[in-house]
Amino acid sequence: MAVIGGELGSIHAKHERGELFASTSSLPARELKRLELVPARVMDNAAWTLGSGDVAKKLVKFELDTLDDTEGPRRARVFIRFGLVDASFDGQAAVFASACVADPSVCDTARLKKAAEQEAGARFVAPGNHLPLSLIGGHPPLEGAF
Repeated sequence: MAVIGGELGSIHAKHERGELFASTSSLPARELKRLELVPARVMDNAAWTLGSGDVAKKLVKFELDTLDDTEGPRRARVFIRFGLVDASFDGQAAVFASACVADPSVCDTARLKKAAEQEAGARFVAPGNHLPLSLIGGHPPLEGAF
């Protein structure tokens, strides 16, 4: 009798949980972990958009801790964000180099600049809402200076 009651309870629970549970219960552990991190990544993006520079820097550690080494483009995005809020030119260079290591597709200066423009455009407050001088390029010519 207990076995029949257990089976009926299990069937009822599966029915009540719905399709979301059925589709996520069959996912591999790695995919489940990524799915669990979605709310945290949403908060990270919100903090990037409106948070202070200190908050953005603290979130870098969280993001890097949750990403695998195989997620190069995401890691590069985090490094680019950190480079945008870093006040030191040397620090920016080191962080942008780390982005290049994480995702070789951003090693080209034009692609790095484009990715940084995207991230800076998504940020509404300083620091980090504009490109650093190292990515802007050369100085415009000065008329009659020499």
